[in-house]
Amino acid sequence: MKISKTFVVNLKNRTDRWKNITKNFSESNLILTKWDAVDGKLLSNTEIKKNTSTFCNMFCSYGMIGCALSHMNLWKYIVENNLDNVLVLEDDAKPIDNFNHEFDYLLNIIPDNYDLVYLGILNPEFDSINNNNNNIYVPYVAFGTHAYIISFNGANKLINHDKMNKVRYHIDASLSYYVYNNDENFNMYASKKQLVVQDMAIGSDIATDEHPFISYIFKYFKTQNVSLSFLLNLTVLHLRKYNISISILNIVLFLSSYFFGYFKMNCTILCFWMLYVIELFNKHNFNVKKIIFESIVYSLLMFLG
Repeated sequence: MKISKTFVVNLKNRTDRWKNITKNFSESNLILTKWDAVDGKLLSNTEIKKNTSTFCNMFCSYGMIGCALSHMNLWKYIVENNLDNVLVLEDDAKPIDNFNHEFDYLLNIIPDNYDLVYLGILNPEFDSINNNNNNIYVPYVAFGTHAYIISFNGANKLINHDKMNKVRYHIDASLSYYVYNNDENFNMYASKKQLVVQDMAIGSDIATDEHPFISYIFKYFKTQNVSLSFLLNLTVLHLRKYNISISILNIVLFLSSYFFGYFKMNCTILCFWMLYVIELFNKHNFNVKKIIFESIVYSLLMFLG
């Protein structure tokens, strides 16, 4: 199998990311073509409402919406232009050493009936649905759309899928929940070896950095080539009206507050409170309304404890 086209999902104004990914893949055999990503922040409320589910309209960030629409628009382009065997990269993708050799080998073992193949997901799961090959498998869930190969048939199935006509959540989570685990006609595979990882040095538009002091500690702990800090700061929900993001780390901190309050660990509560207030000022740039709002939520959790 040969790749007919390689698209890089990239915002027009993020020339820095385009330069970075062209440098990352400069020694590969790929010819990169820029695909203009959707900037969620530039969409009107009407456009967002039209292209999202009710839940997503309320709780998805601009980054989540823009990322999903970028991929969905690209799938439509692939079908309209009758393209097949297309490699899709996000602009934070980074190939592993010896990428050319590993990639050529993967292309030779991809099943003919494939619809989509991931080159590196964030959650390798080797106890898979189908594990007949030592190098490619079918995971139950696949997180990370930074690098995948999609066929014409795969793109056609996705754009006509009744649950993929709107943005419902993170695009990778939506694919896993609505397509891979609920549609036996969609043939999804993943490479056991991560051939492409996410370049953590340039950050992510779907991750927050609202707790830099705490995140600094976790960035030294890595899992599957991704820092624990990155995973903890992924946006779970985002109240766009108030510009308030809820990350995995937020949830952990809130649960910790409840735990410490329940066991009357006053000294620990005070330390957490002081750290949290400092980060709130850093996060909201002295926006008093947002600081007061989150402080009240934080205090209520400790009080309920």
